[in-house]
Amino acid sequence: MCFNRDASDPNTGLSVWRYGLYDSVSGERITRNSGFPIQYASGGTTYQGYVGYYGLSTQAGAPAPADGSAVNKVDYQNGSATTASYTAVGKGGRLMRFTRQNTTLLLIDQVHFNAFVGDATNSGLPDSNTQYEMSWNDATAQFIAVNESQCGQSGCQSAPLSSPIAVPASFWITTHTGIQGWSQSLGGDLLVDLANPGTPVGATAVAYHTQDLVYPDDAGSPAALSCVSNCPTAATLQTYLTQGTGGSPYVSATFNSWQPTTTPVSYTLSGNVLVDGSSAAVVDTSAADYQNSPQYQNGVMSGRLVENLSDAQCGVDAGNNPLYCDWKMSSASVYYQWQTGPSSWDQFSALKDSTGSFVHFDAPLNVNFKVPANESGNSPYGGYANTNLVLQYGGFGDLWGIPGSCVSSITNHPMACDDPSGAARYVSAFEIPYDPSAAPQQGVVVNGNQTYLVKWLDREIRFAQKPASTCSTAGLTTSPATLPDAKGLQDPSDPSSAAYNGVEPQPTNTAPRVIQGQVMY
Repeated sequence: MCFNRDASDPNTGLSVWRYGLYDSVSGERITRNSGFPIQYASGGTTYQGYVGYYGLSTQAGAPAPADGSAVNKVDYQNGSATTASYTAVGKGGRLMRFTRQNTTLLLIDQVHFNAFVGDATNSGLPDSNTQYEMSWNDATAQFIAVNESQCGQSGCQSAPLSSPIAVPASFWITTHTGIQGWSQSLGGDLLVDLANPGTPVGATAVAYHTQDLVYPDDAGSPAALSCVSNCPTAATLQTYLTQGTGGSPYVSATFNSWQPTTTPVSYTLSGNVLVDGSSAAVVDTSAADYQNSPQYQNGVMSGRLVENLSDAQCGVDAGNNPLYCDWKMSSASVYYQWQTGPSSWDQFSALKDSTGSFVHFDAPLNVNFKVPANESGNSPYGGYANTNLVLQYGGFGDLWGIPGSCVSSITNHPMACDDPSGAARYVSAFEIPYDPSAAPQQGVVVNGNQTYLVKWLDREIRFAQKPASTCSTAGLTTSPATLPDAKGLQDPSDPSSAAYNGVEPQPTNTAPRVIQGQVMY
């Protein structure tokens, strides 16, 4: 194969894996209290882990520290490592709070999102009951669909449409109450209120939600919550997961129910743990319970939960009794969602310091990035050019939210992520350029009135593939190479192998000197 090493070739791909965020005035790094490494003992063995805003992560196969057990924070400063003692807190589920943010279609012009379309009649879209990836084009006052979700026995994958399809705003204005979808760039769900279109349409209100984790000591936590769709209880979890009686882990009348109801399910909170009407915690963390329910291997998640039932009211029935709808909750200023399951991401994990106070970690910082325009003859930003993206910054080197796609690991050409060859790898769609001397300045992101600079730290360049004749014309020649086969390979972990490298050493209480290639002290 022949590849061009010239990074300026239009077919060269650039992807960044880590970015740094800096103060635009002082140039200082922007740091976040996003978490820190810990050490803890279990069963006579010392394990390494990391605790942060999203909970606990541990080395492969390691048990989580027991609720109330001691863990040590590891600090790397001044060429040495020191430890401080904390108490682990673990709950069988986690409660997330979603806070409404408001914008308009114009301000999310070209931002991609996914939305489910039930009846596609008169839309120009090829299939009903399908999820599409689309964006708003304010210049033409249309929604542009580019991908659709195709489902099979191996799951659902996004596949490009044969060509982009323009869907007029009138399709949703006349046949729908609005668009409910999800956008990586906006950090989660969104609602386009086309039941009340703006004039012009670009002025139509758009709502999306930022999310944060609820701690047991949160002063603003609600005393009670209500649910109308996909509402679990301790009993329904046990009946479904351990007795295999069919149905779902939710109250049967609420399972995938999107119709109005007069009978919401009520909960209370014990700290930050959801408690049902029988005063039982709505938790199940046993991995064995989930083995026969593959659709819930990643845990059981409730529908939306609201503190005030008025946020869910969508009308009245014939007897003038209030009707409640899950979709109405998406308009609430705040709603909640409960999750429980066998994995760390299903559960609440935190630390208490020596005073008994919870250690609160910073949520990711949302920053707005205006994608530059494509250059003449070069389109490094593709369809994302001139769009506004909301990125999340979790700490130095940890910036995410840039959309991506899949390329071949062999040719670097674009390909479907579910390609059966197994050669697909996911990469970011573009890099954030950095040039503070450019006009306008490049590498700028904004949070409110605060401006930051972004600069890449780790970047890959994927060479542009060329015809073999290009290399031969340049005087480059190759000769076939014989690659080794599996014959003669030795297993270094097998005591009977000639390549055996000895008994695996056990971790000690000494802090690791090197983590993922970075020398700590």
